[in-house]
Amino acid sequence: MQALTFKENHTNFYIGNLLSKIGNWTVFQAVDSNDFLGSIHIFKNEAINNKNNLSQEEDFYNYLDTSNQIIDPFNFNKENLKITKIKWASLADLLIQIQSFNSIISIESIGNKTYTGRINMITSTSVYLDEQTEEYNLTEIPLKIDYNKIVGVSANSIENKLFNNWLLMENHRNSRVAFRLLR
Repeated sequence: MQALTFKENHTNFYIGNLLSKIGNWTVFQAVDSNDFLGSIHIFKNEAINNKNNLSQEEDFYNYLDTSNQIIDPFNFNKENLKITKIKWASLADLLIQIQSFNSIISIESIGNKTYTGRINMITSTSVYLDEQTEEYNLTEIPLKIDYNKIVGVSANSIENKLFNNWLLMENHRNSRVAFRLLR
């Protein structure tokens, strides 16, 4: 286990396993503060601070890992394996692959902004995201995020998985209401 810290936001860090480096990106599997196996994050190498002073945290999570105390209640091992097997050469390739099996993602951009939502469209220079609103809906007009502004992608997370399930329940409930109205 190791800690990743970031140049732009020195207080933000992730604990987990560095899985691979692909081009100028680092693929990282996080463990959350509840000792749950977390999601796959892909960070631009230039955003990562190579030095940190989190050795106590790393030691603690290494202890948890070696004593099998990190649990996987959301079955991320299976999803994470699928993500790590993706073959990609560009950010667009990665997003296309993720879109095929993960409907809600989070994108971190320059300026320490995080956008969560459903990928609407992918072009050669940008991704368009139906962004999550404060009311836990998706925007009707997609947000354009240029690739050169993206420093991280959370391919799957507990929060995003729960939000996707909530959206599915809402859509199902709305469909039943609409069906009743049509009768």
